[in-house]
Amino acid sequence: MSIDYTAIAEAELLSFKSKYKPIDHNKYAFFTMGIPASGKSSSVSYILSEMNLPTNSVVQLDPDDIMSRLHGYSDKLSPAQKTKFNRAAIIITSKILDNLIAEGISFVYFGTGRSHQSYSRYMRKTKKNGFINVLINVELDLEEAIKRNSKRNRSLGRNIITNINTTLRLPIKEGKPDTRLDQYQKLCDIVFSVNTSTKPPKILLIKSIDEDANKSANARSTRSANARSANVRSSRSARSANAKPKSATMRSVTSTRKSNKRNNSNISRSTNRRSVRKTVKYKENSNSNSN
Repeated sequence: MSIDYTAIAEAELLSFKSKYKPIDHNKYAFFTMGIPASGKSSSVSYILSEMNLPTNSVVQLDPDDIMSRLHGYSDKLSPAQKTKFNRAAIIITSKILDNLIAEGISFVYFGTGRSHQSYSRYMRKTKKNGFINVLINVELDLEEAIKRNSKRNRSLGRNIITNINTTLRLPIKEGKPDTRLDQYQKLCDIVFSVNTSTKPPKILLIKSIDEDANKSANARSTRSANARSANVRSSRSARSANAKPKSATMRSVTSTRKSNKRNNSNISRSTNRRSVRKTVKYKENSNSNSN
């Protein structure tokens, strides 16, 4: 299978841009996560409506759609052949995604979230380029997802869906509690949880920009309070350090004063003794002359 990835990516990008009509200055990067057949496409429609964003104000980038448009693809292909087309679609999608980010075009990236390395890399890249990152986590019971998948033309095997479900729930690294969802929430500004087991689905706003702003403000306030406390301690230490030489000087002066008092007292006593001796001597001479 010979595919010109760059040429196909450029053609797809031009098609997307021709339909793209942004409504404000904000740049949005939507990332979906959830097992196959969980209802990610319908969930995106609900979220865009919740945020008052028309569907044509963001490019909807789905590797499965890209794959379906590749020359030679058919839903009747063997699983091995479908895997090759799927890999080609992911390569093309990544090229389109790089261009969308570089040009500041809002998009929705449809994926399961299984590839932690890829997801986290793009989330950091969009954040660095001024996008508002939005995570749409779609939840559905595993057996119900498998049941819905079996009714699709482009269905996946039970084992594939089960493996993806297990991967999403396990910690990313052994010995550390964080799952993929935990990590993605940290990298996103807005997080929605969508439960598609009911119609309409239950949508919860898990994280918002206001919450992030409050956390940042609290962090700045805490840092400021710590800095003031440190300055007070530093100031007290400085006063204490400066007080020591002064105290030592006062002790020295006090000691000198006491020494001078003792010396003066000794001089006075010595002078008095000499005076007494002179007086006694004078009296003795007077008596002697009198006799």
